[in-house]
Amino acid sequence: MLTLSADAAQAVKQVVNSSEAGENGGIRLTLKPVDDQQAQLQLSLATSPEPGDTQVEHEGANVFMDEKVAPFLDDKVLDATIEDEGPSFTILDKSGEASG
Repeated sequence: MLTLSADAAQAVKQVVNSSEAGENGGIRLTLKPVDDQQAQLQLSLATSPEPGDTQVEHEGANVFMDEKVAPFLDDKVLDATIEDEGPSFTILDKSGEASG
């Protein structure tokens, strides 16, 4: 299952707290089709998980994953860096290397 780094948990909470998502809100990961063979990972705010979503909670931060996304992120880590403009999220392999 996807895991969250401490930095990612802090970033998710920062994003959610500065929005109207509510205390049970989080970020939701879905796939956005690019063409017939490719898709991009899309991040959005959510007040709660959608039916069929997988939920990951770490240090009070919620991440909801569409049922099509969850299998692809099963062995990944969501990491983040917090910059002046806001957080920047990265998907890493469990080994700590950026995932392509």
